[in-house]
Amino acid sequence: MHAAELLIWYNLLFVISIVTAFLILLITAVTGIGHEMGGAEADLDADVGMDADTDAGIDADADAGADHSFLHETGAHDHDGSLLKALTLFGVGKVPISVIVTLVLFLFGMLGLSSNLVFEKMGLPPVAYFWFSLSAAAILSLILTGRLANLVARFMPSLETTKITPYDLVGRAGTAEYTISTNGGRVIVRDSHLNLHVVDARTIEGQIQSGEEIVVVEYEKEESRYVVSKLDL
Repeated sequence: MHAAELLIWYNLLFVISIVTAFLILLITAVTGIGHEMGGAEADLDADVGMDADTDAGIDADADAGADHSFLHETGAHDHDGSLLKALTLFGVGKVPISVIVTLVLFLFGMLGLSSNLVFEKMGLPPVAYFWFSLSAAAILSLILTGRLANLVARFMPSLETTKITPYDLVGRAGTAEYTISTNGGRVIVRDSHLNLHVVDARTIEGQIQSGEEIVVVEYEKEESRYVVSKLDL
């Protein structure tokens, strides 16, 4: 395949995908945009006067024990939703989103180009194989991304920082999944690594309707539940 052929319509989509993957990788490496996004939420913590460390008031040993309990509990909640369960198969929550997006785009582009090259050598016209290449590349890129994300999460210690304790969600912003009252409810909270957690919660007083934005005020270890309030923007 010559360089000029990469810009032909049946190859162009895959080339754009590969180029986009490299651009994301470059931007992430140079600017650390993922960390800046986490920092933006950290600013929100300061605005509402929530400091996870002071609210928790726990030592390192307690954190370690709570970490195991929290991961087990939130994992169970994640499996309650089919969408969240499906996302974990593709590595969501195990590695940064930027890594997943980069892998999907790169694999999609490479698999598509490879498929086109094979069919081209067989002498088939592009209109006969383009849609097959497109479909195969889309399906295989998602499957391989999930496998690779699991390997990256397992063998790269640098990503271990994405594991958090229950108290790390104190002060974070989120959304009410269902109506929350003083008796209970559930919220979706994004941690500093941009991973989503579905957790049990209650209000201090009154109700918070489904879809309303909240802020986590406290973690009740005995109940394995969070205390939340409405987020005033």
